Amino acid sequence: MKMKNFFSVILIISLVIIFSACSKKSDYSNVIPVDASEVAAVHLKNLVTKAGLGNKENKEAIERLTTAFKSGMNSTSFKQFEAILKNPEESGIDLSLPLYLFSSPEFPYMSVTAKVNDKDKLTSLLNILEKEKICTQLDKVEGYQFTEIGTQLFVAFNSSAILLINHDNTVSQEAIKQRVVKLFEQTEKNSIVSTSAFKKMQQQNEDVDLLVSPSSILGEYAQQINYGLPENIDLKKLWIVGGLSFEEGKIKVKYENYTEDATLKKQLEDQQKSIKPIQNSLLKYFPKSTLALFNVGINGDIFYNLIQKNKEFQSNFPIAQSSIIKSLLGALKNDLTVGVTNITMESTPTIVVYADVDDENVISELYKNKKSFGFKSDEDIIKLDEQNYIYKSSEINFYFGIKDRKVYITNDNILKENIGKECIPSAKNADFASEIKGKSLAFVVNTDAILHLPVIKMMKEYGGAEYETYYNLANKTAYLELLCDNTQTEITLQLKDKKENSLKQIIDFIKEFAGI
Repeated sequence: MKMKNFFSVILIISLVIIFSACSKKSDYSNVIPVDASEVAAVHLKNLVTKAGLGNKENKEAIERLTTAFKSGMNSTSFKQFEAILKNPEESGIDLSLPLYLFSSPEFPYMSVTAKVNDKDKLTSLLNILEKEKICTQLDKVEGYQFTEIGTQLFVAFNSSAILLINHDNTVSQEAIKQRVVKLFEQTEKNSIVSTSAFKKMQQQNEDVDLLVSPSSILGEYAQQINYGLPENIDLKKLWIVGGLSFEEGKIKVKYENYTEDATLKKQLEDQQKSIKPIQNSLLKYFPKSTLALFNVGINGDIFYNLIQKNKEFQSNFPIAQSSIIKSLLGALKNDLTVGVTNITMESTPTIVVYADVDDENVISELYKNKKSFGFKSDEDIIKLDEQNYIYKSSEINFYFGIKDRKVYITNDNILKENIGKECIPSAKNADFASEIKGKSLAFVVNTDAILHLPVIKMMKEYGGAEYETYYNLANKTAYLELLCDNTQTEITLQLKDKKENSLKQIIDFIKEFAGI
C-alpha cells in the first residue's frame, strides 16, 4: 500500500469525525464478546471538540491536506471523497456514537466496532478505497461483507456494525471469518453489554471509558502483586473501571476496582484498613526539586497482618516472617515518604526515606538481631552511634537510623548529614503538595525538575533532532501524579499551560512538528 494512500484513509476518517452529527442508539456494541478482557469506548465527538479540530486554523490546515491528496486520487474517487466530506452521513458510519476497542483471552487481537448507518454508503466508501488499491475487493460470507487492508487488518460489516480486526498473520483468514460470524450473531444477552461491569463503564462518561480485567493483563503475576488477597480469590471477578479525559491544562485517568463478588469486596475493604490519610508531615525534609516522590499513610500492624496471608509473598520474602520485621512494620503509624533527589550517569539514583514511627527502639533491635537476616560474607550492619547505622555491601551502602520518632534511610552521605533538617524550599511548597494531603497514597514524578538535570540537558544537546523533539514535548509538562483515595485512583499529567485544553496542546505540537 502506498504511503499517500494510507494517509488518504486517515484523512477520510478524521474529516468524517469532525462533522459527524448525533444519532440514535444501536445494538452494534453487541459484537463485543462476554469474555472481553479489555474494552475502551472512545467518544470521538468529545475529542474533536477538545482538540479544536473545528477551529478556523485547523479547518484551513485540513483543506491544505485535502488539496495535497487530490493529486494522488483519480477524479471519480476524489468527487466521492469530497461528497463524504460535505455530508459525513455519506460514509455510512455514525461516528457520533462511541467507537469500541476490545480484545479477549480467546482471541487476543485488538478489534474495533462502530455503528453502521447505511450499508450501501459504507460499501461505496470501501469501493473508493479499493479503486485506490488501499483495500482488497469486497467479498461476501455468511451474512456480511469483508475486505482487507494490508496484510493485518480484516474489515467486516453488516447492516448494523462494522468490525475491524488487527491480527498478526499467525491466525488464518478462515479462523477470522468464523470469529466474525460468531460476533455478528451475538445478542445483548450473550455479549459483554449484559454485564454489570460494562454498564458501570458506560456510566463513566469520560472522553475514553475503560474496562480492564487485571487477571488477563497480568496473567500469572496477578496474584503475586495482590499480597493482601488470599490464594482462593478468583481475580477474574475483579474489574478496573475508569476513564481518560482531556481537561484544561491536564490529562487525567481515573479508575476504581469493581466487583460483584461479596468475598472479594470484603477482602478489598480489609486492604483499605491498612492505609490511612496522608498528613504531609514529612514533605518538609525533601527538596522542592525532588525528582520522584512516593507518599503513603500506613497502619503498620494491619499491613503486616495482610501480607502474612499471602503465601507467594512469604515464599519470596521469608524474612517477612521475622519478629523484627513485624516490630518494624508495626511501628509505622502515619506517613512513609520516599524521594529520589538526583540521578547521574556515574552512580545509582540518590534516595531518601522518612517514616513516622511510635517506637524509637525498633532500629536498635534490628541491629541487635542482624544475624537473623542471613547476610552474605560481603554484607554487614555497622553501628555509627546510638541511633545511626550503616548497611554495607560490595555493591551499595545505606545509612539508616532514627531521629525524633522518624526512621530514615539514605544512600547519600550529604543527605545523611542533613537528616532531620527542613529543606528550603521544600516539597511541602510544591504545587502538588495540597493535592496529596488527605489521600491514602501518592506518587509524583517531577518532570520539570528532571528536565533540569545535567544528564538530561546533555542528552538534548548531543542527542540530535530526535532527542530535542522528545525534550520539547516533555518540557510542556510540569509533573505526573498518581493519587489514591480509598478505592479510587487518579493519574494526572499536569501541563505547564493550565488554560488551554491538553488535547488542543497535543494537536498544536503535532502540527508544529509536522510543519502544518
